Amino acid sequence: SSYILDDLDVKMYEKYWDKLPKGAMVFDQRTPRSATIFGRGSDSAETLYREKPEYIALVDSPDPIKIHAAGYDYIYYTNFYWDDHKALLDAPCVKLVEQMDDIHSATGEAGNFRRLVDITACK
Repeated sequence: SSYILDDLDVKMYEKYWDKLPKGAMVFDQRTPRSATIFGRGSDSAETLYREKPEYIALVDSPDPIKIHAAGYDYIYYTNFYWDDHKALLDAPCVKLVEQMDDIHSATGEAGNFRRLVDITACK
């Protein structure tokens, strides 16, 4: 793992690097992470150090319909982001593509996770 990616992100990278459709954009609250994992750009920043205000608004309230309308095809997120926004992220139009789980070896319970979801049906 690295500063940008943890072990779950690395697993997603190993499975999905450059596998999503060409031109697809992945929405992620942390833009460098999804760009690194999936090899797809996003329209999130004005400069390397300055995110667009409309992107920040979507991060704060991740409505899949609005995110898709902004040009994104997928959302990638952590269990912590889901905990904060599950009412929006679990919208009926959202389709799970992949979930990578961190299972606690001592208890067998699910811990952290990463999800890649398809939002192309969100209109």
